[in-house]
Amino acid sequence: MFHVVLASIPICILGTIFNSLCFSFFIRRRNKRLGDQLLLLLNILDISVCISGTITASLYFYLIAHRHSTHLDRSYWVFTVVFSTGLSGTAFATCLLSFTRTIAMCFPFYKINRRYILFSILLFLLLQTVRQIVFAVNDKSEQGKIIQKYVGIIGIILLLLIIVSVLVSNTVSIVKLRANTYQWKVKKIDTSKSRLRSNRRHATVTVITLSVVFCILNSLYISGYMVNLHLGKGEELPFYHYTVWLFIPLNSVLNPVVYFARKRGVRSFMSRQLRSLSRAVI
Repeated sequence: MFHVVLASIPICILGTIFNSLCFSFFIRRRNKRLGDQLLLLLNILDISVCISGTITASLYFYLIAHRHSTHLDRSYWVFTVVFSTGLSGTAFATCLLSFTRTIAMCFPFYKINRRYILFSILLFLLLQTVRQIVFAVNDKSEQGKIIQKYVGIIGIILLLLIIVSVLVSNTVSIVKLRANTYQWKVKKIDTSKSRLRSNRRHATVTVITLSVVFCILNSLYISGYMVNLHLGKGEELPFYHYTVWLFIPLNSVLNPVVYFARKRGVRSFMSRQLRSLSRAVI
């Protein structure tokens, strides 16, 4: 347990640095489309996960050294809620990215109402915050542990539904992308349309890549939770610790890597920032 929590600290610190650089890029873009805004939302939630994860892991070691510190206990409780809510938020943001990208592929002229998207995000984060608070405050009595168990199961069911939605959305996008690619090869199209369709294809592949990373790591978390639920017998198993403290935060660290690999603008921006930093150091 100790070495797993300790290993999560440098992972979260790296995630904070990478996501902060990506945030600087996303926030400076003008005329943000819905996809850009959802990427910015995912980026902000990833930053919250990495920062709160670093603080939560650090407070864990302080609590071991100061077992009777009420102040540290409350701080640990608050940042645990922020960390867990941020993780749920990144899952929902990834789902929205996949869903809206599929709509854009299947119905290119349909305009999604952004107010509905904003309302769904706020409602989801509010419900998840309430769920995490209920989970955190019930940890003393036997009844509290039972409430924790069922609240945790509800969270796993929601995450599983999100993963299924992401998989279905991306499957539809892949089928539509393959069909469109075949049509583009058969039909002769002008340069402007070719560039537009190429941009759409690039954006779709980026969302699919983000979704694959999300599904793999969160499926491992669900597996760890279910194994711990059935075999843990009241104690948390080592594999479950790995999924919570390493695999889930790793998702927030890998998202900037996907941006860097898939977006030329992110690569150029980061190169300029690194050159400026090297000059300042020298």
